[in-house]
Amino acid sequence: MASSIDINRILTAPRWIDPAFLDSPILTDAALDDMLGCRLSAKLETENPIGSFKGRGAEFFAATALAPGEAVVCASAGNFGQGLAWAARKRGHRCSVFAAENANPVKVEAMRRFGAEVRLLGADFDAAKDAAWRYAAVSGLRHVEDGAEPAIAEGAGTIGIELVAAGTFDVVIVPLGNGALLAGVGTALRHLAPRTQVIAVVASNAPAMKLSLDAGRVVQTARADTIADGIAVRVPIAATLPMLRHCCDAVVSVSEQALFEAMTLAHRRLGRIVEAAGAAGIAAILAEPQRFAGQRVATLLCGRNVETGMRERRWHEWPPPRLSASKPKDRSMKLLYQTHSPHARKVLVAAHETGLAGTLQVIHHETSPTRRNEEVFALNPLGKVPVLICDDGTVLFDSNVICEYLDGLHAGERLIPQDAAERWQALRLQALAQGMADAGIAMRWEAERRPPSLRWPDMHEAQLQKIAAGCDFVERELGLGAPVGIGGIALATALSWIEFRDLYPFGVGRPRLSAWYQEFCRRPSMLVTTLSGDTRD
Repeated sequence: MASSIDINRILTAPRWIDPAFLDSPILTDAALDDMLGCRLSAKLETENPIGSFKGRGAEFFAATALAPGEAVVCASAGNFGQGLAWAARKRGHRCSVFAAENANPVKVEAMRRFGAEVRLLGADFDAAKDAAWRYAAVSGLRHVEDGAEPAIAEGAGTIGIELVAAGTFDVVIVPLGNGALLAGVGTALRHLAPRTQVIAVVASNAPAMKLSLDAGRVVQTARADTIADGIAVRVPIAATLPMLRHCCDAVVSVSEQALFEAMTLAHRRLGRIVEAAGAAGIAAILAEPQRFAGQRVATLLCGRNVETGMRERRWHEWPPPRLSASKPKDRSMKLLYQTHSPHARKVLVAAHETGLAGTLQVIHHETSPTRRNEEVFALNPLGKVPVLICDDGTVLFDSNVICEYLDGLHAGERLIPQDAAERWQALRLQALAQGMADAGIAMRWEAERRPPSLRWPDMHEAQLQKIAAGCDFVERELGLGAPVGIGGIALATALSWIEFRDLYPFGVGRPRLSAWYQEFCRRPSMLVTTLSGDTRD
């Protein structure tokens, strides 16, 4: 496929493709734009008979590359198998599909419903593909490899035509599996919108395509263990790599958490159920928000075939970032803030997670136990930030109070759960995190701020032991895969401050805590609220 994709064939492909797969709508949402930090247009490739973009390529291939009555065999994670089964039955071709033994049952049932003979063999997609090749060789059937057939990529490229017709984009994000989608859309954009960047996205747990494109040769991996089965490639197709490198400006890797959250955002903000591979473009923005900040970005919601069990279990494990349905007017509240305060940062992170950051005018105020800030004291008798001036003039202070107030202003899931058992667990974690931050502040004052003749080493050590014991408790006792809430926000902001001040290596010997912290720090709410500066007396 390296040199055989033809822009002229992409331009003429729509006449061969069932109209049910063409001219898919583009969805936008202003609140989602605010959350992601870019202007997102999501092209919806799920409102068609098979629930994915694969019908475009399968239709064009079946119409232009198959002889009358020719039987076909392919391997598929599910969506291409559906597309080929649909196109083959429509034209009188027999179709056999090989899928992994653990393939998504929703997709398996759909392939059979569209007339395919489905055989479940092998531990993953690439093992099923090996079986399909062997079966084709023995039976004499035409083997169709998604990613290797130019006509399949050219059919997918019609998405690129429609994107160009829809407007001007700075970036188009394309999920990368075997490469037909990227090759087709990328070719169309290179010819029709050469200034538009094309960014591919892969799952971090299935990195073979990224590794191969980076190396310029096939790099196989032992596993492709991701919920995004549509992009779970372990053995790339060698012939596709030159074309993909030409079509692609960069490849972004996304975590399983980012995929979960992207699925949920698509559901809650765009009103669409999208499978993990289909939501990978949104996940890329969550993973690298700085890359896309302020830009006009298009991505493809390219599949809706979610396994029911995964939807029921895992969407509840990773609820969405919370966006408000009814909230105060923009910049109508004032937050007195300090860029090096863990408690103030906790409030601002909570504001981003609830979708309320846009209602805050953030005003930096320096405070110190040894220097009186009259403006802060006029509002808070303790002379400390954060302080929130509400839109009705009410003044609130203390990070816990402010976070609970903000939590009552939005319509999404609560940072502080209403269920009694879940509530005390969240508040207990918040209290622990706040105590660890306060112990760190005491350590700094004892070791750095207090005059040397008055320093008390035993006090410094005692505060350090509090932080260590708190980290041990979290590593041992708490379910760190719990939904993002006030406890997680408090813990992440406390640990980030401890790391910022280089007080204690909390990740050493605590793999669960370390992994959770690294993942949480990738959230947009953390990326846009970085710590900086120092206390001034």
